[in-house]
Amino acid sequence: MFNLSNLLIKGIALAADPPYDLPKIGEKDLDLPTNLTDLLEKLTSFLQQLAIPVAVALYLWAAFLYLTSAGEAEKIKRANQAVLYTTVGLIVVLIAHGLALVVKNIFAPELPV
Repeated sequence: MFNLSNLLIKGIALAADPPYDLPKIGEKDLDLPTNLTDLLEKLTSFLQQLAIPVAVALYLWAAFLYLTSAGEAEKIKRANQAVLYTTVGLIVVLIAHGLALVVKNIFAPELPV
């Protein structure tokens, strides 16, 4: 039989003594950025990993716009703009990650890349 209070008690007991081991803040396993250059590198790396699938989706959207344009100039123009903006955005994200590495090497050359 389902008993909500029994389920809550078990949930609180599990939360109080978790069977898994979470890393503590300040431990090496957490791999948090320790300075501004590490933060910049991790942020741009994350944005790069996020931008590539988004760019693929936007290219597919532009292809869909091309296929459904039926020769209408306005729809073709919209598809061309989608391709252009996606390409420019992807280039900016890729350059930003490279620029972050250059900044890190200029201001903190002793840190590993």
